[in-house]
Amino acid sequence: MNARRGFTLVELAITLVIVGLLLGMGASLFGILVKQKKHRENENRLEENAATLVQYALEHRGRLPGDCTTVLRYPKDAYGKPFLCLVAPELKVYSACARRTTSLRVMDQEAGASHENVAFVLVSGGKNYNIQTRATSPVTIYPFEKEDVDDYPDDFNRPEPYDDQVYYLLLAELKEKLLCHRSEERLRILNET
Repeated sequence: MNARRGFTLVELAITLVIVGLLLGMGASLFGILVKQKKHRENENRLEENAATLVQYALEHRGRLPGDCTTVLRYPKDAYGKPFLCLVAPELKVYSACARRTTSLRVMDQEAGASHENVAFVLVSGGKNYNIQTRATSPVTIYPFEKEDVDDYPDDFNRPEPYDDQVYYLLLAELKEKLLCHRSEERLRILNET
C-alpha cells in the first residue's frame, strides 16, 4: 500500500498563526523604521541647508541672504513642506565679522537654554506638516511632543503635539566658520599716543 502523508489541518493552522504573528510584528517595526528614516533625512537636510547658508556667507563677505529660502540646497523638508528660514536682520546688511551682536534670540525649552546673538534659524514643520515654532525673536523651541502647541500664526492654526525640527547657528559659530579672527588680526590699528 502506497500511503501519502500530508499536513493535517491542525499543523497548517499552527503554521499560519505563526506566519501571521511574524508578519504583524514585522509590519509594526516597518512603520517605526520609516518614521526614523524620515526624521534622519530631515536632520540631514537641515544640516546641509545650514552648510549652504555658511557657504553663501563665505561667498558674500560674511552677509546672509535676505530671503534664504532661495539659496537653500533643499527648499523643502523630507515631508514636502517648505523650510522656514529666519536670518538675523543685521546679517542681511552687514558682515558677520563686523558684528558683535544680533537681535535674533532663541529660547530652547527642550535644552533648557536661552541663546542670544543667533545668526540664523531653520525650521521644519515635521511629520504633522505644521510649523509650531515661534518665528519672532525670541524664537521658541518647545520640548518634543509637548501637547497643544501652535505658536506660528502664518501657518494654519492647529494646536497639536510639537514635532518641529529646528537648527540654529550662533553668531560666534558663524564667525568661526568664516575665519573672522584672521580678518580682525589684519585690521589691527596701532596708536602710540
